[in-house]
Amino acid sequence: MCGVTTAAAPGPWHGRSGPSFSDVTPAGVRAALIPEEAAEFDQQWRDVMASATETLDLSEVLATLDSWRRVARLTTVTGPQAHRAV
Repeated sequence: MCGVTTAAAPGPWHGRSGPSFSDVTPAGVRAALIPEEAAEFDQQWRDVMASATETLDLSEVLATLDSWRRVARLTTVTGPQAHRAV
């Protein structure tokens, strides 16, 4: 790897104003959240997945994921303490 670590290597998730979470998986989103929001994410994720199983419609799942991606990005950019202060 020539001494380049994953943290130092630029990836598709880095933008000019911090990381972009546009392609981050649900697990990646959850990992970026503060613990109190991770619990809320878990419950919402379970609810929309159960609904999608019944309706065969992923639109609510995708909307929920997009919403939480924004929260995860803000948490990452501002840091957990500043995010909690908001």
